[in-house]
Amino acid sequence: MNWIATIDSNEERIKIEELYKKYRGLIVYMAIQILKDKDLAEDVLSDSIIKIIRHRKKIFELNCYQERLYIVNIIKTTSLDLLKKMKNNISDDTDEILATMPDSDNAVLDELVAKEGYEAIKEAIKTLPDSLKDVAYLNLICEHSHEEIAEILGISNAASKMRLTRAKKIMREALKGGENG
Repeated sequence: MNWIATIDSNEERIKIEELYKKYRGLIVYMAIQILKDKDLAEDVLSDSIIKIIRHRKKIFELNCYQERLYIVNIIKTTSLDLLKKMKNNISDDTDEILATMPDSDNAVLDELVAKEGYEAIKEAIKTLPDSLKDVAYLNLICEHSHEEIAEILGISNAASKMRLTRAKKIMREALKGGENG
């Protein structure tokens, strides 16, 4: 654990060691699920720890749920970045494309909230794919802005908007299906 030596504060060193112990298994497990290779998962572990150290001040300020989301996002993005590098499919234009896509109409969701109620929305969020669930929860339940969500999850503002748009579309369909069924 030579990476700990880069931290000046003993208190921060202890906190990072605790985060390492707490999330090591999750990091390796998720990386293996994405990359299908234990050796590459160990690389993701090292890279993720370095990112955690780099963003430690921000992570230390988060509550338990936000901390886990932040760490999970680091794992996912680090794993996917490695996978993309291996496949040579890196696209620098993704953020620009996402930024041009509009957020869906909030009035439709407001109508659903009034019609179906808060609990129905929470249940619909639970059924979303993981990549959309976190953004939907943070925006619709915790009422975080796209800027805050982007910072918490380590994604771009445009990616937050796109994920919320997709989540709302899926939720609308699920809730409409619940009305008819």
